[in-house]
Amino acid sequence: MLTHHPAARSTFPAYSTIATSLDALVEELRPPSPRFVLFVAADVSAQSDAALAAWAGRALDRGVAYACCWGPGCGRLETAFDLAAIDRETEVTRNDGVSVVVTTAHERDSLREAAWFALNAAYPAGVFEEGTDAIVLAVVGMPAEHRELVEYLESGAPIYRRGITTLAADERS
Repeated sequence: MLTHHPAARSTFPAYSTIATSLDALVEELRPPSPRFVLFVAADVSAQSDAALAAWAGRALDRGVAYACCWGPGCGRLETAFDLAAIDRETEVTRNDGVSVVVTTAHERDSLREAAWFALNAAYPAGVFEEGTDAIVLAVVGMPAEHRELVEYLESGAPIYRRGITTLAADERS
């Protein structure tokens, strides 16, 4: 189930969810728009590359237009999204030069830094822009991280750099 976070300042409306596994996440995911940005916080270090690729393909089929990955093994999950996106290319996406499912991995960022990126800098490219009207921030199997993420979203998702929270210029006065 998705929880809407209207207090979070972001490019698109922000939603959060927690799941017990990657499979449970993709099975239970009911995105609020045809396409969406997906932020996944998960430890995928024990998952096989084949399992990650299959899962990423199923997530793309749900409407992922941009994927941000965070947590142990997140670089492998990003690669899985890239490979699954290549498998789903169409004549349009192959030939227009701009339509690509963008992916990022945030191995060295804190959870809040990575979430801030997803909320403010993750924007779909080309044909994937159409129909994208949500950001889903999903945490898999990490309840403490889910609580931290929800707290961050409920606080308005301020600009965050390691240990420093910065208010936007219009909020300082």
